[in-house]
Amino acid sequence: MKKIKLYVIAILLFALNCSVIHATDTTNVYSCDKYSVNIPAGFETDEETLQDFTSFYSNDVTIGVRITDNLKGENVVALTEEEIADITDDTLSSLTLQAGEGIKEKEHSLLTFSSREYPALYIAYEGSSQLDSEVYMEEYIITTVSYKYTIVFSADKKEQLENDAITSFKNSFTTTEAPLKKVDTVSNDKLMPVLAVCIALVVVMLLVTIFLIHKKSKRRIK
Repeated sequence: MKKIKLYVIAILLFALNCSVIHATDTTNVYSCDKYSVNIPAGFETDEETLQDFTSFYSNDVTIGVRITDNLKGENVVALTEEEIADITDDTLSSLTLQAGEGIKEKEHSLLTFSSREYPALYIAYEGSSQLDSEVYMEEYIITTVSYKYTIVFSADKKEQLENDAITSFKNSFTTTEAPLKKVDTVSNDKLMPVLAVCIALVVVMLLVTIFLIHKKSKRRIK
């Protein structure tokens, strides 16, 4: 079961760009130059099962963290529904290619992750695969100026992720670079009317100004 879960979750987490600085059994802390997290009691850390992949796992749950450079300057708060759909499609395509059809998106939303309330894109998947009769996965994406963090939780059922150990892991997750916050933008469909109104006001003000100047100059001529 553990090997199957590790393989499925690795489909999403292709590379871990993080070197271990501190990880001890006494403090149960996993820390590197990009993030730190508390490892729940009873969980083990595996850096050898799959090349370039580190997981935290128990008998029922596997957790993985992927860090990539944020080359596109993504901000999860500013993602459109179309862009979120593309992310979901890419994940499902990878899962289908490696594990067969059967896993689908369940839901997605923008929420906060960790006790530090990092803005995060949340996507849940469920179904079955050729590797496992039941699959439930939660994907959280956090963006900073330099990095894109993807944290994936994999289990048979959603209920297995609803306990104090998983909550503690999520709450303790801390990035070493502050995540991007909300960016207030105006969508294109709202921007054009606003722009038109602004232009109209400028034109009216310009006409009024010209009229007043012209009227004042006529008084002087008289």
